[in-house]
Amino acid sequence: MSWREFITPARISTGVEITSRREAIQMLAQLIARDLNIEAAPLQASLEAREKLGSTAIGKGVALPHAKSASVLQPVGAMLVLSKPLSCASPDDVPVDMFIGFLVAAEGGDFGFLSQLARHLREETLLRELRRAETPDQAHMKLTSRRSP
Repeated sequence: MSWREFITPARISTGVEITSRREAIQMLAQLIARDLNIEAAPLQASLEAREKLGSTAIGKGVALPHAKSASVLQPVGAMLVLSKPLSCASPDDVPVDMFIGFLVAAEGGDFGFLSQLARHLREETLLRELRRAETPDQAHMKLTSRRSP
């Protein structure tokens, strides 16, 4: 399966105004929970526990929070495009303005797809287009329509 199948427009929010990485994690969990009609708290706890191990920022203003969760049976993702970047530890010291979070099943879940997504997100044109997206549908189209390197 491709990471493209794990994110839907219902789990994308653009123009988000938050002030902390914790708020970003909370909002990612809420987007997923609302769409799947499940509780957000366990999802948030899983993502926060992983984030405590080290920052998931990959550079160029992008973070990929990810965790295993007993609340999901298959991979699921959500995306936030912030109106103002947050200062987060990142390899290039660029503040983060895009969070793309994923949860996989606690048993047998695999994050192999993250390396493909990370390569995809190296493209400057794509990042610029995602940051300019005004609606979840626009962001989803930009994110998923481009061919991965």
